[in-house]
Amino acid sequence: HDALPIFKMMMDLSVLLPSCLRRRVLLGLVCWCCCNSVLWAQDSAMVSVDSLETTETVQTDSIVAATRPLPAPMMTADCKPVLRPKDVLVPVVITGLAALYVQNHGWFAQQKREVQKGLSAEGRHHLRADEVLQFAPMATAWGLRLAGVKGKNEPKERLGIIALSYASLGLITFGMKAAVNEERPDGRDCRSFPSGHTARAFMGAEMLYQEYKDVSPWIGYSGYAMAALTGYLRVYNNRHYLNDVVAGACIGILCTKLGYWLQPKLFKKKKKAFKFQY
Repeated sequence: HDALPIFKMMMDLSVLLPSCLRRRVLLGLVCWCCCNSVLWAQDSAMVSVDSLETTETVQTDSIVAATRPLPAPMMTADCKPVLRPKDVLVPVVITGLAALYVQNHGWFAQQKREVQKGLSAEGRHHLRADEVLQFAPMATAWGLRLAGVKGKNEPKERLGIIALSYASLGLITFGMKAAVNEERPDGRDCRSFPSGHTARAFMGAEMLYQEYKDVSPWIGYSGYAMAALTGYLRVYNNRHYLNDVVAGACIGILCTKLGYWLQPKLFKKKKKAFKFQY
C-alpha cells in the first residue's frame, strides 16, 4: 500500500521519457515492486513465527508452573532460638568500655563526674519511681498474656526463660559488684558497678520484645522506653553513674538472650505418646 503512490508517480513520469528508456524504467519498477512484496511477506512471516513462539512459551511456562511442586512451608513455631556471636560480643564489648570509667582518678573519672553533675539532682531530689519501674516491662509481658494476647511462648516455657535469665543476671551483677567494688555517687556503699535495677529493667524489656515483636514491635519499644527511664532515674537519684547504667542495660539484654537460648536445651518438650483405644 505504501509503494502504490510511488509506483503511480513513476508511471506518470515515464510517459515523458523517450521510448527507448521507457521499457527499462517500467522493468525496473516491476522489479522494485516485486522485491518490496517479497520483503513484506518475509516480515509478516517472521511476526507470525514470533507470536507463535511467544504463545508456546507462555503455555509451556504455565504447564511447568502447574506441575512444579509447592515449596515446603517455613518452620516458625518450633524453631530453636540461636545465640549468634554478635549477641554476646556486642554487650561484652560495651560493658568492657563502661568498665574503663571505674576509676577514682584520671581523665575517665573526671568525665564520669562531669556527666554525673549534669544528669543527677545531686541529692536535692529523689524519685522512688525507679523501684517500681524496673519491673514494669516484665509486668507488661504478663499483663498482655492475661489479657489474652498470646506471645511467642506459653506461660510454662516463659517461666523457665525468666528463671534462667534471673539466675544468670544475679550471678553476673553481684559477681561484678563484688569484684569491681566501685563506690556509689552518694557514697552509701561500694556496689555501684553495674546497675542492678537497670539490668532487671532491660531484661524484662528484652523479654517483652522477644515475646511480642511479631504482634507489634512497638510493644517491645515501649519496654525499652520504660527500661531507659529506669536507668535515667538511677542516675538522677545519684545512685549510679552513667557507665553503671550502660553496663546494666547490656547485661540485662544478654541474660535474656541466654535464657531464650538455654530454655529449650535444659527443658526439652516431652513427646506425647499415642494411646490406642479398643
